[in-house]
Amino acid sequence: MFIEEADPRGFEMGTWAMDKSQWVDGFAIFHGNITTLAFADGHGELHKWIDGATIQAAKGFSQGNYNFFWTGGGTLKNPDFAWMWDKYRFVGWKPLTQ
Repeated sequence: MFIEEADPRGFEMGTWAMDKSQWVDGFAIFHGNITTLAFADGHGELHKWIDGATIQAAKGFSQGNYNFFWTGGGTLKNPDFAWMWDKYRFVGWKPLTQ
């Protein structure tokens, strides 16, 4: 999976990560709180972020708030995190649970 990234540090260019309990890296949010994703099978998707904390953290990250290890996800309570985890996880990784 490839994700549109906005990392003003210039770190980890070409990589992006998350784990089952938190976001790890920031991502770009442009044009109405939307991010573009591309997948290894050749398809692409736009995702419109809906959780206010997710939107605030991603915009802050792109503006220099470099601590993106925030726990504003990790459960099904954050619909953006749950959506991304479902797209990001490898076959065999367990789905998120409440």
